Amino acid sequence: MVELSAEEKYEIVLSVGEECQVASELKNLIAKKPSFNLYDGFEPSGRMHIAQGVFKAMNVNKCTRAGGIFIFWVADWFALMNDKMGGDLDKIKTVGKYLIEVWKAAGMDMERVRFVWASDGITTHADTYWPKMLDIVRHFSLNRVKRCCQAMGRAEGNLTCAQILYPVMQCNDIFHLKADVCQLGVDQRKVNALAREYCDHAGIKLKPIILSHHMLYGLKQALLFPFLQCMIGQEKMSKSDPDSAIFMEDSCEDVARKINAAYCPMQEEKPAPSNLDFPTSDGVEAGAWRPDGQGCGTHIPPGWTPSQSSSALDDSDSMHLKKDLLKNPCLDYVENILFSKPDASFKAGATVYDTFAAVRAAALNGQMTEGELKAGLIDAINELLEPVRAHFAKEGEPKEVFELVKQYKKEVMVPPKGVKHLKALQETKPVWAVFASMPTLPYTSLGEMLTVLKQLKAGLAAEHAVVLWIADWSAIAHGCMNGDIKSIRASFTVLLASLQAVWAAGSFKALAPEVMCNVKVMMQSEAILTNPSDYWISVINVGRHFDLNDIAESVDPSNEGAGKIIATLMHVADVMGCGASVVCHSPSAQPLHSVAVRYYEAVGVDCLPLPKLVCVPAVSTVLKEKTGGGFDADADYWLLDNPAADATRKMKRAFCEPGNVDFNAPLTLAAELAIELEGSLVVKRKPANGGDKEYTSVDALTADFTSEALHPGDLKASVGAKVVDVLTKIQGEFKQNKDAKKADADVKAFIKKMSKKK
Repeated sequence: MVELSAEEKYEIVLSVGEECQVASELKNLIAKKPSFNLYDGFEPSGRMHIAQGVFKAMNVNKCTRAGGIFIFWVADWFALMNDKMGGDLDKIKTVGKYLIEVWKAAGMDMERVRFVWASDGITTHADTYWPKMLDIVRHFSLNRVKRCCQAMGRAEGNLTCAQILYPVMQCNDIFHLKADVCQLGVDQRKVNALAREYCDHAGIKLKPIILSHHMLYGLKQALLFPFLQCMIGQEKMSKSDPDSAIFMEDSCEDVARKINAAYCPMQEEKPAPSNLDFPTSDGVEAGAWRPDGQGCGTHIPPGWTPSQSSSALDDSDSMHLKKDLLKNPCLDYVENILFSKPDASFKAGATVYDTFAAVRAAALNGQMTEGELKAGLIDAINELLEPVRAHFAKEGEPKEVFELVKQYKKEVMVPPKGVKHLKALQETKPVWAVFASMPTLPYTSLGEMLTVLKQLKAGLAAEHAVVLWIADWSAIAHGCMNGDIKSIRASFTVLLASLQAVWAAGSFKALAPEVMCNVKVMMQSEAILTNPSDYWISVINVGRHFDLNDIAESVDPSNEGAGKIIATLMHVADVMGCGASVVCHSPSAQPLHSVAVRYYEAVGVDCLPLPKLVCVPAVSTVLKEKTGGGFDADADYWLLDNPAADATRKMKRAFCEPGNVDFNAPLTLAAELAIELEGSLVVKRKPANGGDKEYTSVDALTADFTSEALHPGDLKASVGAKVVDVLTKIQGEFKQNKDAKKADADVKAFIKKMSKKK
């Protein structure tokens, strides 16, 4: 074979696409990387139509001839997730093998083609695949990701939360497979564009090139405006509509029946009138127009909505980028299937045509009748399909696989019963779950630690199996610590070391000092990796149940990031994963935990106890009211504070108005650090001021401060000493605990790095 020049290779690959983003990048790639990676994906869920079979095989051969390696992402895990083949992964894989055999028979050159099974890739590389997906989603707003979703679903506002997850995962597949070129259909261009945008956010210089191939029209007619009975061809084929396309296993009779019944206009549509007056209240722009196949232009009647049309009224959602006023699926087949082969020709009637332009011209000027066009197309398609039929008729593995697939079609596939979920714990006692709050700041406050302590203490007192769940991967989705998993885990380690320091010091009189040993600390990522498939299937199942607007509006409505949606779904999966009987939380987390309860009640999670929500008031150690924007390190006590340099200084400046018990951090610290944890607080005073006084109840302390019998200066002095003591114990833990010491250094390094960027 004659060696092709870089320019020739570029022209061949470029011919595959109806659009290329960006052509100059493709040319540069082929010139500098002779063996480049292209990717497409497919779900082995059943039948293969001619566009996926013959059309794809031809396009793949063009790409591999130009030096490309074509990688197919066999989305068997996604078929499992969607309960295809009754949720039987072995059957799904058999269907996948059948589809590969179809391509072999259709003439796909397999020498430079690779098939990567998603079930293997996602499971084997779960530790990198899922964090990358979460990093992608944190960079985008919910509105941006919604633009990648089904056009009509978005227009009608009926998206589920799962539909936000799908495009982000598909975007992630591009990076997981190290694809240089995304060679998918025009309908997938928005998801691929998301990958290019992510490169801008993540500082990735070489972006994936988007080479979007043409989408073949469906064969049948469709209503554009039902109230006018105006007809148009189908925008695309549909696997769910067997008469909308030719399928690779169709018989000669099937092909003839479908083509003879196909929509086949032989005259171009007339341009639409320019004076259309479309309503705007339903989201359709005034003057918007889509050709209807019959040249019927009219005013849209009142009350009409996009859901009444079979065509998405949004240019950016069109399945086709090339203007085509004919929209004849029969001619579409001739152009994009028959003439996609080198040196192709087409015979209609007694005439042989060497170019598609000649075929189209003959159809438009009446030299070719509809009957001649369809008869020629039937013969040509059957000629293409005959090798496939012969391939599966021979004895051997392909025939055995085909027979199995045919048998599956006859079976009644019943999805597996029950709710799939992670089983992270094996506990006989009821589980009391506490979820550590997200590290939205690089600093963890003393109040956050005290809140967790109260929640853990409540569970131990109830004699439950107490779990502290650390959602490190969810923190990536939320964009905590700029999505840096090392810094996120370091922040959580600081919290855990601080808890350990307080418990180990024997601060509780009512509980033994070793009681922290009875708390099971579970790192979310580690739990997920014990069974990532079941975990993420549970996440997606939760997403299917909930309406997107419901979650967007009920959980942290001011947060417009797409990561919030994914993290919420993960939280429900976490609750199921730890088998919580009780979820102990602070008031601000109530909406999030309520989503889990709603899911249990709606779906009927019979295999797990319905979680009871127990609210424990959060401990606030905010020392002064916030003024102005930006972060104020002196506004709170932080676990990384220097006991000597920071604790006393901050206490002296803390807001502590006489008689004010509503906003008073020193009073809160006196109650939580001294009375609740150690049993009492001794306030040191001169005899002239009433002498020393010991408080053993929060009520007595509050009463004295309210009546001003307890002076703010005396309260601050006594509480300040307690804070110094606690922070000293925490710093001592950092010094003797290797992991805590490293985490301390990592968090401080992150803070320093962020301060330089300001």
